[in-house]
Amino acid sequence: MKSIKQKREIKMVKRDTKPLSGSLWWERKGMLGWWLNLTAAIRPTDMSELATREYIRKSELLSLVIVGICGFVLALTSNSLSDPSTLLAAILLLITSVICLIFNRCNKPQIAAYIITIFTCLIIMLSIVLAKGGLRMTWIVTYDLLTVPILMAALIIHRNVALVFAFICDIFVVLDFFLHPRAHIMVHGFAFDEIQWEIDQPFFNPWAMINRNFLLLLFVGILAWMAAYSFEKALLWAEQIKQEALAAQDRAFENEQVAGLVSTFLTEVMNVFTEQANGRTVYLAVRSSQDDPFAPYTHLVNERLRRFDQLRKKGSWQDVQVTEASKALSNILHKIAVRSLPIQALAPSHFRTGIEIVDELANQMYILLYHQSQSQFVTPPPQPARQPDGYLQ
Repeated sequence: MKSIKQKREIKMVKRDTKPLSGSLWWERKGMLGWWLNLTAAIRPTDMSELATREYIRKSELLSLVIVGICGFVLALTSNSLSDPSTLLAAILLLITSVICLIFNRCNKPQIAAYIITIFTCLIIMLSIVLAKGGLRMTWIVTYDLLTVPILMAALIIHRNVALVFAFICDIFVVLDFFLHPRAHIMVHGFAFDEIQWEIDQPFFNPWAMINRNFLLLLFVGILAWMAAYSFEKALLWAEQIKQEALAAQDRAFENEQVAGLVSTFLTEVMNVFTEQANGRTVYLAVRSSQDDPFAPYTHLVNERLRRFDQLRKKGSWQDVQVTEASKALSNILHKIAVRSLPIQALAPSHFRTGIEIVDELANQMYILLYHQSQSQFVTPPPQPARQPDGYLQ
C-alpha cells in the first residue's frame, strides 16, 4: 500500500508536469504566433515557475518591441530622405534590430534587451548631435523621443534601469542644448538664431526652452518605474495566491487520505478489541512498511491488548471489572463514531475506568482520533497527569 507521502508526491508530479501550452489563450498562433516562433525564445514544456514565465514573457515582448521599432523607422522614411543624420540613424537601428532578434532567438533575451535599448538611445542622441546645420527649434522637440528607450528599459529589462536611462537622457538634454552649436537661418541676408531669439523674449530664459523636455523624461522614468513595480508585485501576489491554493489542495488531499486510513485503522482496532472482550486472542496485523504512519500505533495497541488478555485470564473478579470497563470503552467509541459525543470524551481527564490497561487503550484511541481531527501525525495534545491505579505494575 502506498503511503500518504508517496500518493501526494505522485499527485504533485502529475500536476507540475501538466503542459501549459495547448488550447490556452496565450498560445502562439496566427501571424503573431509565427513571428514569435521565429524570433522569440522557445517555450519550455514546463512553465509552472514564475521565473520561467517571466523569461518567456520578456523574450516575446522584446520581439514585439522590435516590430514597433521597425515600424517607427519606416514611418521616418520621408525624414530620412531629407536629413542624412536621420537616414544614418534609421539604418543603424534596423541593423541593431536584426542582431537583437538573433540573440533573442538564441535564448539570450537579456543581452538583446540591453543592446536594443542602449542603441536606440544612442541612435536618437546621435541623430540630434549630427543634425544638419546645428541645433534648431525643430530638433528640441526630438528630445521627447528619448522617452522611447526609457519605456523600453522598464518593459524588457528592469524597472531600476528605466530610472538610470531617465537620468542619462536628462543630462544629455542639458549638455546638448548648451554645448551644441546652433543653426543660423538666413533672413534678408542676415543670420538669424531662432533659439536665441526665443530666449531673449520677456520673462523667458534658457531653462524655459528645455524644462518641458527635461521634466517629461524625468516623469516618464518615474512613472515607468512605478508601472513596472506594480506589475511585478501583481505577478508575485498572483504567484503567492497560486502557491497557497496548491498548498491548500495538497492539504485537502492529505487530509482525505489520512481520514480514510485512520477510519479503517480504528475499525480494525474496534473489531480486535471486541474479539478480545469475547474471550478470543486476536491482535492487529503487523505493518512492516516504515512509511506506514500506523506502524508504531499498531505495536503500542498490540502491547496493550496482550496485557489486556493477561489481565482477563487472571481471575473472575478482575474479569468482571475488565469486561465492564471494556463495555464502557466500546460504548464511548460507538457514540463518538455516530458523532453523539466529541473525541474529548476519551481524554484521560474525562474517561477513567480504574482498569489501567483499558484506560491506556482509551488514551490511544483518543490520540488517534485527535490526529484524525488535526489531519496530521504530530505530538498528541497535552493531557492531565494521572497517577497509576495499581491494577498492573
